[in-house]
Amino acid sequence: VPATARTMARLPAQLPRRRVMPGAFTVEVFGSENVEPVAKAARELGFKVLTADKKAKLLTVEFEGTAAQRREPIRALSCVHGVRFIRERVLPRTSNNVALGLMGNRQRAHASSALGLTGRGEIVAVCDTGFDTGDADSIHADFAGRVVAIRSYPVAREWASFVTNPGGNDGAADLDSGHGTHVAGSVLGDGTASAGDPVRIRGHAHEAKLVFQAVEQEMRWRPDAPEDLRGARYLLSGIPTNLTPLFQYAYDQGARIHSNSWGGGDPGAYDAQCRQFDDFVWRRKDFCFVVAAGNDGTDSDGDGAINLTSVASPGTAKNCITVGACENLRPEFNTQKYGDWWPDDYPVAPYQRDPLANNPKQVAAFSSRGPTADGRAKPDVVAPGTFVLSTRSSKLAPNNFAWAAYPPNKRYFHMGGTSMATPLVSGALALLRQYLREQAGIANPSAALLKALLIAGAKRLPGTAPAGTVLDCHQGFGAVDIERSLKRVLLVQEGPALSTGQVWRLPLQVPASGKTLRVAMAYSDHPGGTLVNNLNLLVGSPTGRHHVGNGRRVANASLVTDGHNNAELVQVGHAKRGGWGVEVVAANVGAGPQDFAVVAVLV
Repeated sequence: VPATARTMARLPAQLPRRRVMPGAFTVEVFGSENVEPVAKAARELGFKVLTADKKAKLLTVEFEGTAAQRREPIRALSCVHGVRFIRERVLPRTSNNVALGLMGNRQRAHASSALGLTGRGEIVAVCDTGFDTGDADSIHADFAGRVVAIRSYPVAREWASFVTNPGGNDGAADLDSGHGTHVAGSVLGDGTASAGDPVRIRGHAHEAKLVFQAVEQEMRWRPDAPEDLRGARYLLSGIPTNLTPLFQYAYDQGARIHSNSWGGGDPGAYDAQCRQFDDFVWRRKDFCFVVAAGNDGTDSDGDGAINLTSVASPGTAKNCITVGACENLRPEFNTQKYGDWWPDDYPVAPYQRDPLANNPKQVAAFSSRGPTADGRAKPDVVAPGTFVLSTRSSKLAPNNFAWAAYPPNKRYFHMGGTSMATPLVSGALALLRQYLREQAGIANPSAALLKALLIAGAKRLPGTAPAGTVLDCHQGFGAVDIERSLKRVLLVQEGPALSTGQVWRLPLQVPASGKTLRVAMAYSDHPGGTLVNNLNLLVGSPTGRHHVGNGRRVANASLVTDGHNNAELVQVGHAKRGGWGVEVVAANVGAGPQDFAVVAVLV
């Protein structure tokens, strides 16, 4: 839905769950030709049409009255020819020196990482609240000279009936939470402002450049606006109904990684935002979206386990990398417990008395879980998301320190949530993209290749699935580990486009026995609420034994392939030296042909 945005920071105070804008709805239609007839029908049924976007194939409508009074008009509108789906509009709400080492980027004190990668030559876009002063000439020292563009997006048209400042734009400064500045620092802050501190505080890609898209605006509510809205002074109301121009702006500025620490919507659902994310990547295969999974993981039923199916749009899209959170390692905060911060969410053991940042091998309790409504596993990966130290906006009130202050230097502070894990992954992807360009000779890597390389090196965390499982709905493929992705690469390959029934084969030489072989395949699927094109990964050993991506063997030893996910992994422990074979089989390509990428590593 158009403004279903919340930044994915988990605040110390209890966050409200899904909140809707009373009487407001998003209407998805099948084709652009349906927009005007549906708008006309909506007006005849008593709806106010707030926006009607032919390119996005979306309308936003409003109906005054009680829920009972709205029921029949909604039913009638759903029967209008061309209407695909009607959803309630969801309120926007808010969704590293230690973290880098946990992610396999062990940096030298005052130089590049041990991998020799710095993000040089990469441009990363961040879509978030705001960015420090909002002015590249007076920006936080950690970004000086590396800002390609800053753009502020005004209050979107669909808010006009609720505010006295429709179309208002208070600029790109980060005035409220400091969320956007913190996120940007985790991607590519270079630590200039911490040069004299005990530790250097910077992001993964500290030589990359930044495009910042500020979407938070101050809301000046009308007296008759719903009470549920009037309590929020700032919202991510700059997020437009049609996301494509926002994405295209970043693309035109040269960005190829796009970091999004916001989301919302119905748990597990594939909505209009997901469709737009997927469509953009389908049409521009080299644009990589990174999206926060959300912070709605709870044990609210008190059974001692985190409930499934809490990940929400746009993290439910197929062609993005959805990021969950694992714990950071910050012993100084061991007194901070999940149950103390959020007692309703974690009322019993083991989470009630569990510290938030003492075990980087544990998925954070609040991290949203899959599966999606159509059975896909989400998130794709996890990264540190508790007490992450990063840049602080100079526009914040002196007493605003989010999760915790950083006493040695007030230019930094700690925040937490999948919001904080997401930019860490975005920065890691900038390093992987630099490697692919400079060392693998791939001038313009696809989003699928980046995803496959990231997944190939991910490290499974214990406790969420039986040993040997390669993918689950708590941690996806595991925790991001750049060193594992790059230390011993056997294969990085952009595959050809396949049609139904075609098979791509490539020999793979494993040079030594005893290591774990991980082969990952990913592809950017055609937009749609389920898997449209189904490719399967098969890996054959020197002895003739076959392994299938994300698959398993049933009692009769036959292989069961994965028909839900557009990323697959084969893991073989103690892989034998010799000639292996990799196959990608186009089981069903309904809207193709379908290209893909394959990566193989030894870890």
